[in-house]
Amino acid sequence: MERLKNKYVVFFFMINFIVTSRAQFLPKDDAKLNYNQIYFEYPYNENAVFYKLFLAVDSCNNKTNFKTCLYNTYIDKTPATRINELEFGKKYKWYVETNLKSGAKINSDIHYFTILKTHYTDTAQFKRKINYNKKGKIKEGVIWCDFSHCAFDRNGNVVWFIPTEIMDYNEKRRIRDFKFQKDGTITFIKNPDALHTTIDIKTIWKAPLGGENNYAYRDGYHHNFEKLPNGNYMALAYDYVELEKADKIDTLTNRVELVNLLEFDENGEIVWMWEMRNHFPLDVLETPKDADGRAIINAHCNAFSVDKDNKYVYIGYRDISRVIKIEKSTKKIVASYGKKLNKADSLVNETNIFNFPHNASILNDNQIMILNNNDSRNGKISSVEIFKQPKKITDKIKSSWSFKFDFDSLNSGKSFKLGNIKILDNGHFLINQGSNNRIVEITKNKEILWDMMIYRKDSTLNKWVDFGSYKIDYSSSLYPFHFSVVTGKSTNEKSYFIIFNEGDYNDYYEFEIISSLDNKIITEGITKETKIGGKVKYCFLTQANASYKIKVTSKTSGKIKSINQ
Repeated sequence: MERLKNKYVVFFFMINFIVTSRAQFLPKDDAKLNYNQIYFEYPYNENAVFYKLFLAVDSCNNKTNFKTCLYNTYIDKTPATRINELEFGKKYKWYVETNLKSGAKINSDIHYFTILKTHYTDTAQFKRKINYNKKGKIKEGVIWCDFSHCAFDRNGNVVWFIPTEIMDYNEKRRIRDFKFQKDGTITFIKNPDALHTTIDIKTIWKAPLGGENNYAYRDGYHHNFEKLPNGNYMALAYDYVELEKADKIDTLTNRVELVNLLEFDENGEIVWMWEMRNHFPLDVLETPKDADGRAIINAHCNAFSVDKDNKYVYIGYRDISRVIKIEKSTKKIVASYGKKLNKADSLVNETNIFNFPHNASILNDNQIMILNNNDSRNGKISSVEIFKQPKKITDKIKSSWSFKFDFDSLNSGKSFKLGNIKILDNGHFLINQGSNNRIVEITKNKEILWDMMIYRKDSTLNKWVDFGSYKIDYSSSLYPFHFSVVTGKSTNEKSYFIIFNEGDYNDYYEFEIISSLDNKIITEGITKETKIGGKVKYCFLTQANASYKIKVTSKTSGKIKSINQ
């Protein structure tokens, strides 16, 4: 490995001494958790054969009476154990029994935490209905539903939720666009804010809001918020324009909702911005829509997508049934797909394969994927459409793949608003049908594998009503690329650290060993591929009177863990 700077690094060195790790116990004592998939972490012991975790509910005060209120016991060969599906609204206590090769057992102190209560588990208020569930063909995981403020497993059980105990997220507070990041964090919009948080809703990054004169992002963010592969953030921002009579556009209102698309760095500085008012031909919005022939100029932008090379941005508009392609370097609109709005609208590749769309996304093969809500208010069926970008303005746009929502009789197949599509690791499509209140997983050959419908009880009407989502997301669990790191000394001159892959995927890890004597990196490198449940072990030479910091980064997710030796 070219990057290794210390010639004394030894891989997979065998250690014969008992070492006590400085790892902490997690969850921390008195933690209040808003999720029930939990990784328990505890100190590593080189001489351990296995670890036995004892978990009890509520009233256990010491080890002797754990058996009377024992929830379960768990055995693991690594210093981390994942436990799923604990009960919301319960307080738990736990301790770990380390079983050594000698037959001796070491018991830890008792630790405790609480899982917060949520009304989303109350079946008198909310319910989820599963009609299809071909377990052999789907991958178990978590579905993130923004309007529900929750994430659910494939059986419709709550796994995670936004609690009112943490922030003002009551049911009427609209949340949009959950995106679960590979490092186990979340991005979403809570009007007017765009937020990046931990799973317990601690803010990592928050999009800045401008002052009175800063129209670029004064009024907040809406519909779509992304953390880009380059580490920057991109969001749609409101831009309200007061039209003057001199504009000669006869509209229902002089206050027009346009849009700005902004890219921020991690310090909140704008590094790129596209302003609709400066780049979009407003005259094409003069299409008569009401009885008096006045235009409804609000185009209703609801989506953007960046291509894999970060050269083009695609923006979707619902009310004018259009997707535009913007070259990032020039900010020019280089292509438009959708309806021709009037005679002056000469630069659009006209097509009728979608109407009133959501979730305009550019795919890796440069095709565009649309959730086609269609003119469903007038009886038309909604669908997913994928089409190739035409090379010339005269080329006809054809759908290369289509899936219509009227595939069975369980609902209408008509979604007049909301919705999005996720393409999963296995190539399946996870389709959120929006106001049609259905999430469905299908294969590329359109086999129906799984679905879920969400309902809430309307206390005023005293009946169950649809509770759809604006957008959904998917993750394999709350811990897709989770790993733990332990360290210790084998002799006075040699130390080691071990990385345990506790996640759901194989991974690579980048590591740095930093000396306290001069705060410089003495060793760095990248591991070989580490299988799920696997581990890698590295040794390094140490100096007298020095301590060391080991920093490990998942190459796939960017998640970082540091531990002191």
